[in-house]
Amino acid sequence: MVINARTMIQSQQKLKNNNNKQLQIDSEMIVFRESSSNSKLKYENELRSRMSSYINHLFAKLRRSEMQSTSVLFNRNQDNRYNVTFTGRKGSRDPSVETLCKINFDSLTNINELNNRLNRCLPKLSLKNFLSLDRLKRTKCAMVTNAASLLHSKKGEEIDSHDVVLRFNDAPTFGYERDVGSKTTLRILNSQVVSNSSFNVSNSKLYQNTILLVWDPSDYAVNLSKWFTSPDHNFFPNYCKAREAAPDLPFYIIHPKVLWKSWDVLQESTLNKIAKNPPSSGFIGLILLLKMCRYVTVYEYLPSIRLTEKCHYYDNSTGLGCTLGDWHPLATEKLYTIGLNRASDYEVFVEGKVEINGCS
Repeated sequence: MVINARTMIQSQQKLKNNNNKQLQIDSEMIVFRESSSNSKLKYENELRSRMSSYINHLFAKLRRSEMQSTSVLFNRNQDNRYNVTFTGRKGSRDPSVETLCKINFDSLTNINELNNRLNRCLPKLSLKNFLSLDRLKRTKCAMVTNAASLLHSKKGEEIDSHDVVLRFNDAPTFGYERDVGSKTTLRILNSQVVSNSSFNVSNSKLYQNTILLVWDPSDYAVNLSKWFTSPDHNFFPNYCKAREAAPDLPFYIIHPKVLWKSWDVLQESTLNKIAKNPPSSGFIGLILLLKMCRYVTVYEYLPSIRLTEKCHYYDNSTGLGCTLGDWHPLATEKLYTIGLNRASDYEVFVEGKVEINGCS
């Protein structure tokens, strides 16, 4: 059964509150055990029941998190540091691939508003033109999140079978190949990673032989001149250093308007007021792959029953804010994504992957 997002969302009003531990389901239920037909039927019924319970608990959490994300009672995300002035209609559009495909996903190019030094650092071709000339096969694409629920998934070989694989920030593959694969075609970085010299973006092998994209939020009006002088994180020096060290490296700056067009789409999808902060790298990456590829598989963006309080598969940070959202409008992003999904409940919540048809 493919999940109907609207039906699932409406049903949340009937659900009781559940603590974080109820989001966790025994991972042993994933393992198929050799048994008699009666035992197999019992196992399947038990798995179906637990999966249904998990889905209900998860969606209750997502909807509650979305409602609380800007709540005065919970004192969350009340500031408007990016001067967001939304003039659209909340809840006016259902989630759709077509809406995301209309977003003009491009990079900064040599324009008058840029200072001369940054102009010299930018690639000659815009991201859009580079991808149009690229001969890379792009039928099947995979977006691999940094989620800890990828651990023990054994999805590495499957992930590497895709034509294009997108990863994020400093997420490693070495030592985790069995679960996350080793292939990397694209990597999206937030400006905190690029601005922090300890990540060594200009020299680390992690960022070589791949297409890199970095993003940093401007104000909602996308005043580039103001943004150049006061970015959220001043990644420009390290960006130029990386470009000068490897002039042929396809390293792009995502235009800030992409972030806020994406935010508008999210706000238009819900009647709840969402945090006036930019979407996550994951949602930005999803839009990029939808525009590039015929079929997109997203791994652990919607958390499977392997969900724990651990944030990333490669470190020990914890907190369900990584999944539900402490700053980004993550809950809304995930509710939007389930509205695009074409996979079965089992594929999403046991195997940990969402399937979406791309723009083409």
